[in-house]
Amino acid sequence: ALATSEFEGFDTVIWAAGNTSPGLLDEDRTNLMNFLQLGGKAIFSGQNLAYDVADPASPHFSSGGTTYLQAILGVGYASNNSGGTGLDGVSGDIISQGKTFVLGGGNGHNMNTSPDGLTAVGNGSTSLTYSPGGETAAVKSTYGLGRTYFMGFGLENISTTEGRADLMTSILAWLDGATPAFDIVSPLLAGSLYSAPNPFNPQTSIIFEVGGVVPSPTEIVIFDVRGRIVRNLFRGELAPGSQ
Repeated sequence: ALATSEFEGFDTVIWAAGNTSPGLLDEDRTNLMNFLQLGGKAIFSGQNLAYDVADPASPHFSSGGTTYLQAILGVGYASNNSGGTGLDGVSGDIISQGKTFVLGGGNGHNMNTSPDGLTAVGNGSTSLTYSPGGETAAVKSTYGLGRTYFMGFGLENISTTEGRADLMTSILAWLDGATPAFDIVSPLLAGSLYSAPNPFNPQTSIIFEVGGVVPSPTEIVIFDVRGRIVRNLFRGELAPGSQ
């Protein structure tokens, strides 16, 4: 697992899992969520990233991981094998419109044995579909101040160098088009969040201060020690000051 400090200094993370399982650990998911919340951008590539946590048949299945995909990445899970060997761009999608690709063959890595069939949920929208079949193959989404692009297949399995470069260039251009809604030079979180009393039984107060000079998009999520979401307490805008 990567520590939060290992994300510092990077605007964009490309998370290339190939056909590895599990491709995302609990700690990775939590640290990536924090990275995205503050404006980070991430590309996820791998044929088992959704299957790992969202398919009950997977040894790595978890309800918390499934909720994470949906709430943070805008991704729902549909199937473990789309059956499609082609990729089609979605009409009107700024990244993929008019594009078509082939999975397998050519100079691709040819390890795309069970690409994940996806659905777009929440903030997510379908960017690529498999052909034949039309199942969702890639989802673009937003979370906090960040943007994400999630592929149910490994980018390295697109059959041509030109195709891989074309798709990656278009994704990066969309990610780089993200503009914050306000000046993020001022800290979003002024000081450290804390709770009192701590430890507590049966209740506690969570206390923090919103920085800046205008209302900020804020989300308060409770995780257990394994990184699973327990409850989403708040999602919306909060004015600067003590909360």
